[in-house]
Amino acid sequence: MRWAIANEPVTIRRDPAKPADARRNVWAFSAEGRVYQKNKEERNKAEGGEGQASDEYMTVSSLPDVPKCHGWIKFNLGEIPWRYQTHQRCTDPVDLAMQDRYAIVYDYVPAGKVEMETAQAQLDFFYRTGFAQMPYRESNWRRGRLVDFGDLLPVLDSSIFSPRCWGRADAADLFS
Repeated sequence: MRWAIANEPVTIRRDPAKPADARRNVWAFSAEGRVYQKNKEERNKAEGGEGQASDEYMTVSSLPDVPKCHGWIKFNLGEIPWRYQTHQRCTDPVDLAMQDRYAIVYDYVPAGKVEMETAQAQLDFFYRTGFAQMPYRESNWRRGRLVDFGDLLPVLDSSIFSPRCWGRADAADLFS
């Protein structure tokens, strides 16, 4: 998504009330979605139209303060000092024999007071782009920034549309 909006803004539905709306919002960031949007805007201009209603749609031209992903790193388990290894040990013989491990590297976010504006911007962005977080875990957020993206449920996971986890979340309710 960061790459998609680096070139030009992406238009999405402001309040994706249905699963189809959320899927369409995610699709809008794809190459096909951006081409479709551009062609639609050109057709509207050629026909003298105004485009999409501003109440129902919004333009995304920047991301909230989401920690950046720097990619994967491969490391050898034997290179980690014992004091930094987790206390939970694997007991599967196949996993024990594998010394090479992989991790995704993100920007480090230190602990601190929740920045409510940043938290709300992230919650709104994830909701509008078809992601839900279920359940909320305090340890996965630092200073109002999501740091464990494995907790996001994608729009293709039908469970996110249950009333328990779909909808716009309020940062004041989550972080108070």
